[in-house]
Amino acid sequence: MLLTNDPVLKAIDSTVEAIRQRATANWILAFSGGKDSSAALKIFLAAYKKARISLASVTVIYCDTGVENPILEAD
Repeated sequence: MLLTNDPVLKAIDSTVEAIRQRATANWILAFSGGKDSSAALKIFLAAYKKARISLASVTVIYCDTGVENPILEAD
């Protein structure tokens, strides 16, 4: 664990621990493209890289909430 007050670094470290404890779990992440789900996905990916282990399964589900960034909706 890092000794820091940065909430993002704390979230990454907490997620690293969760990944290490549940490496055989089926991880499912919901992603809408909004700021919250984007932050959650980036934290998960940073933690996964930092954990340096392979997970049994990771699924990212994209859900169109109807209020997406126009760039994501472009074909």
